[in-house]
Amino acid sequence: MLGFATPKSGRGHGQGFGPGNSWRSAARRASDPVLIAAAWFWRRPALAALVLFATTPGAAEDFHSIRSRAETRAREEWSARRAASAQAGPSAPNAKDLAVQLGRACFELAEFASTAEAREALAQEGIIACRSITNGHSGTNHPAANYYLALNLGQLARTKTLGALRLVEEMEMQFHLAIAGNPRLDQAGPDRCLGLLYSRAPGWPASIGNRSKARKHLSKAVQIAPGFPENHLFWMEALLKWKDDPALDAAMANYLILLPAARKEFAGEAWEWSWIDWEDRLRSLQRRPRKREAASRKR
Repeated sequence: MLGFATPKSGRGHGQGFGPGNSWRSAARRASDPVLIAAAWFWRRPALAALVLFATTPGAAEDFHSIRSRAETRAREEWSARRAASAQAGPSAPNAKDLAVQLGRACFELAEFASTAEAREALAQEGIIACRSITNGHSGTNHPAANYYLALNLGQLARTKTLGALRLVEEMEMQFHLAIAGNPRLDQAGPDRCLGLLYSRAPGWPASIGNRSKARKHLSKAVQIAPGFPENHLFWMEALLKWKDDPALDAAMANYLILLPAARKEFAGEAWEWSWIDWEDRLRSLQRRPRKREAASRKR
């Protein structure tokens, strides 16, 4: 979603679990580099966004209202998908579709989990649902199942201090399978998420981080789904991390041109939680001085 939230492809993945539990906060608290490799993965409206909202009368209340609506939608979706899957049974003609929908709903509701135990339970439920299609660990290619299996593995990794590396490596494999089967899934979600994994994870030998692979997949996500804000934001954040100012300037100019159309396409209540995140990240990118600007101020 990131944006990620509704049953539609490329839904608002940006429905999150609240500012106090943002991935930024989780990454700062984590000491194990492998845990960080998983904990960073879900970027939600962060504390900075809440502070910004709180400086405007009534804004903090709006922030919490938007979050509450997003959580309610996620919980209702999870309950509905759970019931539909149980009612149909594993032999139903649409059993695979129902399992994928349940896996997606588990991931999205886990974003709101207030405890590690609750997040782990939802992640495990989503993993079981998706593995019922991918035949356990064999890697059978069903793009949507592979994709949501990887996302739920990420949720599970966030609850672990030991064994996270194994989960991250399986996430990598499942994202590759999703790319091979349907790279356009969830607004280029497989490339977007795999690129993020390579960008944010520690490098060898601690984990799978790799700048060249990150660049390949993040830029590819922008090419596949250029109208989706999340793809541009992750690409620009990576360029900022790599101190590639010329590429960042070009990417920012491109994004600002596309932004008005994105506001129209991804409009409505289902996307409002995502836009809190996206706007906060855009402001952060725009506030960062370029190296040449810093050098001119020193002279």
